[in-house]
Amino acid sequence: MANQYLCLCLSRNAVSPVPQVFEISVEIFWRTLSDLRTKLKKEIEVLFHEIFIPILEMKTATLKQKSVIVSMLSKLCQDPQALVDIYINYDCDSEAADNIYERSVITFLGSLKGLF
Repeated sequence: MANQYLCLCLSRNAVSPVPQVFEISVEIFWRTLSDLRTKLKKEIEVLFHEIFIPILEMKTATLKQKSVIVSMLSKLCQDPQALVDIYINYDCDSEAADNIYERSVITFLGSLKGLF
């Protein structure tokens, strides 16, 4: 039950135009990804697929929004086990909606080019 509220809260606030709300939402997502990725597999997939990756891909997203997400993905890249888990749980799973690892890496690298 708490999973639903967490995802609902993140999905609503991660698209907030208020920078502080957006930053806190990304931080909560990072904590969820970091500490609860095995328990919230489907929720993480939806949040990556529907919110965070699309924000990086949007031409209308602010530089600050992209920077905050790139920073979160940079932290993710420092955790080898998290990278393996994401690859196995999403890219290798035939039931997954998207290749989260592949799409994240491609989008992350593209965003880095846009930031510099």
